[in-house]
Amino acid sequence: MKKVLLTVISLLFTAMFLIACSDDGNTTGGEERNIENNTEGDNKLDEEVNDDSSDSNSGYFEVTEEPQMDLRLGDTGLVQTSIGTYELTLNSAEIVGTELDGEATLLDELIVLDLTFKNTSDDTLVAEDLMYNLGIATSLGGSNTSNNAEHFESIQVFEGEIAPGEEKQAQFIADVKTSDEYYFRPSPGVVSNGTHNDLLWTIADGEARK
Repeated sequence: MKKVLLTVISLLFTAMFLIACSDDGNTTGGEERNIENNTEGDNKLDEEVNDDSSDSNSGYFEVTEEPQMDLRLGDTGLVQTSIGTYELTLNSAEIVGTELDGEATLLDELIVLDLTFKNTSDDTLVAEDLMYNLGIATSLGGSNTSNNAEHFESIQVFEGEIAPGEEKQAQFIADVKTSDEYYFRPSPGVVSNGTHNDLLWTIADGEARK
């Protein structure tokens, strides 16, 4: 009887040992497979991202409009961008002083531009996207000051859609340093990255003072 009992106990210990070893092996193997699968997944994702980037870069867009760098008040520029084409006319410019609607300028003065946008592409354009790329500078090598219409009650914010062939009036207001000339233009960044043609309207200080 004692011998049978010892045999049973021995078999139980052996079975428990084998089960424990089996569990350890499966856990380790499972973790390694998960790590490898995750690594493969990450690599695949990287490849897909790279492929997507390559595809987007190969989504062919080329600026064909010549630079228009001698535009003045009243002139219309032909604008070509990766989101569509339009005509932009700078109708007028006015220095309105150091304050408007109770809002003081952050620089020397505020300048207001009256603009006309005409959609010449086959697709509807979003007004905010067009205005976002435009700014004014007092130095050709300096950065642009962007439109701040949303901060002034008397300046209408340019928003909504522009259908093909449709014209829309807009106002642009920005803080500027007092200068002999002001330069209205697209952001140099969008020009340099090839998604916008280059244009430049030059406004003499005397033309903007009423």
